[in-house]
Amino acid sequence: MEKFEFDSGIDGPALVVTGAVHGDERAGPDSIGSFLENWDRILKKGRVTFVPVVNEAARAQNTRFVDVDLNRCMGAEELGELSEHKIVPEVRALLEAHDVLLDLHSFRKGDGAFALLGPKDNSGGLEPFSHEIAETAFGASVGIKRVLHGWLGSYNCALSAFNASNGKTDDPFPALEKSVGMTEYMRNAGGYACTVECGQHEAEDCISNGVSAIEGALVGLGMIEGEIPKVEGGFDCYELYQVIIKSHEDDGLINDTIENFDVLPKGEPILKVGGKDFSLDQDGVIAMFPKASPQIGESIITLARPSKRLDNV
Repeated sequence: MEKFEFDSGIDGPALVVTGAVHGDERAGPDSIGSFLENWDRILKKGRVTFVPVVNEAARAQNTRFVDVDLNRCMGAEELGELSEHKIVPEVRALLEAHDVLLDLHSFRKGDGAFALLGPKDNSGGLEPFSHEIAETAFGASVGIKRVLHGWLGSYNCALSAFNASNGKTDDPFPALEKSVGMTEYMRNAGGYACTVECGQHEAEDCISNGVSAIEGALVGLGMIEGEIPKVEGGFDCYELYQVIIKSHEDDGLINDTIENFDVLPKGEPILKVGGKDFSLDQDGVIAMFPKASPQIGESIITLARPSKRLDNV
């Protein structure tokens, strides 16, 4: 992995900015490249490392991954000869050498950038965490209006229920094997993190969103001079509270045109779960990460509801 490292020589945060964890996403490499071209490279404190391309093999073939999603296997206990497994130790060491992570991504379908934060402070066994205040402020500093939180906990609940329905009750935290990515690993290593989905791969504002997020992160951490990007009208913050996993051949979206941030209708069937119609009993729920053709055991859709986490930032 090619790295660009800058050290002020003054005590302060150690930030790492990563891109192309998924090889077909241009936001990270292009945003980091654009930022470095125009930055005066003066740090007030701390140190920063830029890694434009984390998954070089996937980037070379312009695919999301070669063998397995790197942003899902960072917690794998057994690493084999798969392409992504071979670089997991190096990526883990990179994250462990820093305090804060900004992970830049882009996406294929949907409208508008969004940021992802981790859990609230807790001492639980799934994702213990003690940097909620710092991470919330960091997430606010990147200047993305839409902010989500709560992924790993909601996915773990769904996966546990799915496993239990198939007689598997020995592991209370199955998500740790199947859904630990860059930010989850960073938190596990004692730091905090934010994922920024900068926009659609080819959208005009995708790269400018990434550059702005980098600048905002550095300003927010007190590492460079400047202003934190303004978010007009305040943040739209949502908690990911329910992941729905396909458990029956007939399960799936009734309307496969649903996209991220679509507001879902209360009381109207939106998908089939366990072979039965499923509808919402509350207003204000949005769709996230819908899949048109999931396999049994994969998520169909994630439901999100309004959250006040960023109201006082």
